[in-house]
Amino acid sequence: MWLGLLTALSVAAAAPALAAPTHYTVTLAGVRLGTLVLDATTAGDAYRASIEFETNGLAGLLDYGLEGSAAGRVLDGHILVPALFTARSHSPRALRHTRIGWTDGVPSFVVVDPPREEAVDTDAATGALDPASALFRIGRPGPAGDVCGESLEVFDGSRIVRLDLGPPAKSAGGIACDGLYTRIGGEPLTPLDPPECPFRLLYRVAPDGTAVLERIGIPTRFGQALIGRAT
Repeated sequence: MWLGLLTALSVAAAAPALAAPTHYTVTLAGVRLGTLVLDATTAGDAYRASIEFETNGLAGLLDYGLEGSAAGRVLDGHILVPALFTARSHSPRALRHTRIGWTDGVPSFVVVDPPREEAVDTDAATGALDPASALFRIGRPGPAGDVCGESLEVFDGSRIVRLDLGPPAKSAGGIACDGLYTRIGGEPLTPLDPPECPFRLLYRVAPDGTAVLERIGIPTRFGQALIGRAT
């Protein structure tokens, strides 16, 4: 499930683009599994975002990777509206290429090669974000008052998931919010990917009131999965 959540997690945060790529370390039960890198820029009302996730070390047994990039518009200074998403992913089952185009928030075309056995109803993905845009929203610093307390959807071409984020709560040195990941359409990302699973977001709050995502915690049957900020 933590692999599915990697391609889905997002939360609204109004802020400028990242100054440099942000690196996250992914561990499971204390064992390093891989790295996740987010790079994003904005220019006027346009944005570009890219993500790269690759397993390494012990996780070589899992052999999973994702490279994705997105481009779109920024409305009202913080609302992301994707226009194009392209991705290349590999797993023990397949090497797959995905391309999604949006028109005013509505998917206009979806190409998944090789195709999935179970196609997704793209009408249900209206208003959803792609994984790169979604991680851009969660990964950039923003006002502490803008985190948590909302629901949104993410579409990667093969599945649609909903993220329900509970209200913010004070935590040691920051803000935490509990969430629920629910797959509402498409195939599981892996045979072990359940239809729903809880998770927790932890933000560090700077003296100026800016919230920065520090860690994502996900309980699994193999122990706690953590996605922690490295830079």
